[in-house]
Amino acid sequence: MILLTYSKTTADTIEQDIGKPEYSYYFIWKKYLPAMEKVGTVVVVRDPMSEVDALYHKYRAEKKECVFLSFTPPDETPLGMRCPTVCVFAWEFSTIPNEAWDGSETSNWVSALKRAGHALTLSTYAEDTVRRSISEHYPIATVPAPVCSTSSANVAHSLAEVNCGPFNLEVSGTVIDSDKFDITFDRVTPIRDGDGEGGGAVVWDSRPLRYEFNKDNLSGTQLMVGFYAAEEWGAWSRTTAPWIILPKSVHGKVEVAIEMLAHGDNVDREIKVVLGAQSREVVVGAHLETFTLSYDLEDLVDAIQFAGLTVTQTTGARDHRTLGLGIRCISVYRPGESAPILGAEELDLSNEPQRKSRVVGAGVVYTSVLNPADGRKNWEDMISAFCWAFKDTPDATLILKMTHTDISTFLGVMLQRFSQLAPFQCRVIAIQGYLDDEQYANLIAATNYVVNTSYCEGQCLPLMEYMAQGIPAVSPDHTAMADYVTKANAFVIESDTKPTFWPNDERRCYRALMYEVNWGSIKRAYEQSYRLVKEDEQRYLEMGRNAYQVMQEAFSVEAVAPKLEAFLVNAAKRQFFLTKWSKMLFERFF
Repeated sequence: MILLTYSKTTADTIEQDIGKPEYSYYFIWKKYLPAMEKVGTVVVVRDPMSEVDALYHKYRAEKKECVFLSFTPPDETPLGMRCPTVCVFAWEFSTIPNEAWDGSETSNWVSALKRAGHALTLSTYAEDTVRRSISEHYPIATVPAPVCSTSSANVAHSLAEVNCGPFNLEVSGTVIDSDKFDITFDRVTPIRDGDGEGGGAVVWDSRPLRYEFNKDNLSGTQLMVGFYAAEEWGAWSRTTAPWIILPKSVHGKVEVAIEMLAHGDNVDREIKVVLGAQSREVVVGAHLETFTLSYDLEDLVDAIQFAGLTVTQTTGARDHRTLGLGIRCISVYRPGESAPILGAEELDLSNEPQRKSRVVGAGVVYTSVLNPADGRKNWEDMISAFCWAFKDTPDATLILKMTHTDISTFLGVMLQRFSQLAPFQCRVIAIQGYLDDEQYANLIAATNYVVNTSYCEGQCLPLMEYMAQGIPAVSPDHTAMADYVTKANAFVIESDTKPTFWPNDERRCYRALMYEVNWGSIKRAYEQSYRLVKEDEQRYLEMGRNAYQVMQEAFSVEAVAPKLEAFLVNAAKRQFFLTKWSKMLFERFF
């Protein structure tokens, strides 16, 4: 059998695409590949509309069965081809889009799946959802992406002993480590290593930069630490020492233009604007005004800090927030150049070279792999519950592998959470960047528990990959995770349904359900899991073996390949779906 396959993201583009919409379909394709190779010959296509039917007719002329597998959401699946088409997709909500909006029928997944004729999904939860939405007889099956092989004897995480010893990880990318910051309730200040290096940021290339801080500019507002949520015009500071992260470390002669105003007792007060070891004083009025400040920096600097503010509320004020400075935008440029104007090219770190960083530690390590820009991942609860549970536990470490090319998607929010949760003795580390196979394997080997606090999951490959290495989980057991997370292999986090909208629905109309996880249950799961690994080594190892076993039995290449083959053989022979008229009949009656 010939398997024509398509994924929008490829091995050549994954480092640039990571974190972008639908990038995870490449990882599904990659995990499917060994199973597909057991079924037939895999042919990768780049332009389905021009390649698939030509290849289909070629192979049919050679008397070979041929099927097209599109690793895409239904609304992005190429349709209308002679070749039997199978949409391979993940889904995590209680309903699928069954209506069109903005005059576009492509938004209707029910219609798209009917036209495709066949579908594979990754969980029984998603399969049940599709059958409820279309028909019990719709040709769909659950074939999860395999995460291991029974023929492999290598298990990175030992099933015979507990490993809480030292770890030493070299990673490509930026590392944000709570141990590298001086954290108080009103500020988070980087602790320098004495080598003049910035806190892991990419070095500025001298091209003018402009950061806008209104509520519609997420890449700018996530750089702010010690500020209230952005408004239409900009954002107000909330602490006596707010600061703004510079994703690109600056040095040498620099000019900084700041459009800002002051509030209450900060009006006409002398405020310090600090870059590295240099400070400039300004007197800020009650109306927006641009202040241009010059610096000559010997070392790399990755933050603009403000000092000298008061948060005392003005008598009789209607706004009871602790307002200090209001900032609309900041521009950074070399002397002699013009400040970048509105509409200038926004910050883009996606093509910057990754730097090498080293992470060293010991103790009980919890790891999560997630996209911080995906609101379903609920990583802020993951951090806050961890810091609360282990505020007096210095050997507890949470490592977050952030799968997004833009550090601003999490950095400002994370550092602000640090200041709100301080003091805490546990350690939180975020790794932002692409890890090669060896680096990823080393991260798994250093991990004692894999963590998930999501509202919903289509499959959650990272969670499964860790469990396949004998690592117990701290996780809910809803949506796709109901297929493999149990009390035998995980500390199960309690959850319950709540209404939400489909992620591709710009109207944000409530049409589906997802799961709200219980914060107290997350905290208790952390505490119980920590006690287990410290006090009951055999029970911990048993949970690890249970995690390993469920992955081998249901999510290995050997377990998945026969299911995949049976479905594709049937799809290739279903001539009922290969003509225009039969498809019209199917759409009408199903």
